[in-house]
Parts: sequence; C-alpha cells; structure tokens
Amino acid sequence: MSLSMIATGDKEHREFNVISAEHNDLLKSVLIYGANAGGKSNLIHALYYMKKMIVSSIDVQTEHIRTCQPFTFREDAGKLPTRFEISFLLNGVVYDYGFAILAGQISREHL
Repeated sequence: MSLSMIATGDKEHREFNVISAEHNDLLKSVLIYGANAGGKSNLIHALYYMKKMIVSSIDVQTEHIRTCQPFTFREDAGKLPTRFEISFLLNGVVYDYGFAILAGQISREHL
C-alpha cells in the first residue's frame, strides 16, 4: 500500500491544494476513501506506527519492533519484511527514509 502526495497535472483546485517545489509539485492535503475493509485504517495505523518508531525512546521502539504484525493476507508474510518508507522535502532537499522489520528485528534502515 502506498500514499503519494505528488500532484498530477490536473488543473482543478490547483491554486488551493498544490505547493510548487523544485522536484515535483506537492499536494497540501489528500482524501482517503474506499470500500469497507479496503485498508484505509491500516494506512493510518502504519503512519502512526512509523511516527512512534521515529520519535520514541529505544525501549518503546524495541517493544514496537517485537510486536510488529506482518500483512496477514499473504501466506508467506512471516518470511517477508514489513517495510516503512517516507520521502519528504526539507529546505529544498528531498530525503528518503525507511526501515524494514523482519522476525522482530530491524533488518534494514536507510536515509
């Protein structure tokens, strides 16, 4: 699942909801909608989980890592890492940060 805040070429409401940036035009806001059981709440939970991992102490992070639940609709989910990635623009520079959790451990981290 992914959420992109990169604006399309659509001209409607552009003056209210788009920030022009050097790399891409970015949306100021998005609307998340869809069918029941479509993953909307899971997206919000994943964003909250990632935030908690970034701003929490090592003790809290360790507990979050240990209790990370893989995607349950895949039979091989326990063998695949759960990945969290975010790209953000700060002072004109685009940063990509992410980490992956597998078997109760951070298996990868990048910036």
